[in-house]
Amino acid sequence: MVKKFVVRLGFVVVCMHGGVLGAVFHGKVVADEVRVVQKFSDLPVEVQVPVARFLVGGKIVEIEEAKAHKVVEVKISYLRENRLHELVWDATNQKMLGGTESEVIQEVLGGIPQKALEAVENAKGHNQVKRIKIKHADADDHEYVHVHFVDGSGMKTDVKLEMDGSLQKQVW
Repeated sequence: MVKKFVVRLGFVVVCMHGGVLGAVFHGKVVADEVRVVQKFSDLPVEVQVPVARFLVGGKIVEIEEAKAHKVVEVKISYLRENRLHELVWDATNQKMLGGTESEVIQEVLGGIPQKALEAVENAKGHNQVKRIKIKHADADDHEYVHVHFVDGSGMKTDVKLEMDGSLQKQVW
C-alpha cells in the first residue's frame, strides 16, 4: 500500500512502509527501486572502500541506493565547509558516475574515453565544471556525460555529450 508521495527537486518519489518504491521525473521512471541507507557502514564494503577517500572530513547527510538501468547507483550527499556536495558511485561496475566536488569530478573525467574528455574540455572553455554525471539514455541504455558549468558571472549552462565526443544537447 502506498503511504505517501514526496516531491523532491522535481522528482515524485513513491514511498511504501518506510521504503521507497520508485522515482519519477517529469513523467519518466528514473529508478526502479530507491532505498535510503541509514549508515555508511550499512553499505557493502565494495562501495565503502573506493568512496571513503572522497568523504574524509565531510559529514554525510543522506545515502540513497537506486536500482536503474541494470546497475545499482549509490548517491551520497555530504557537507563540507558548509556546502552540500554529492557523489554517485556505480556499485555494479565499480566506478564513479558523478558528483559536485573537484576531486570527484576529476575521478569521473579520468574514467571517460579520451574523445569525451576532449569534448568536455572544449565545452568548458573558461567556465568551471560544477557537476558531472555519467547517465544512461532511455532509448538504448548507452552512456553519455552530462556536465554543468558556471561562468565567472555565475551563469549556469549544461551540456550532454556522447562518449565519442559528439554533442547530444546543449542547454542555455
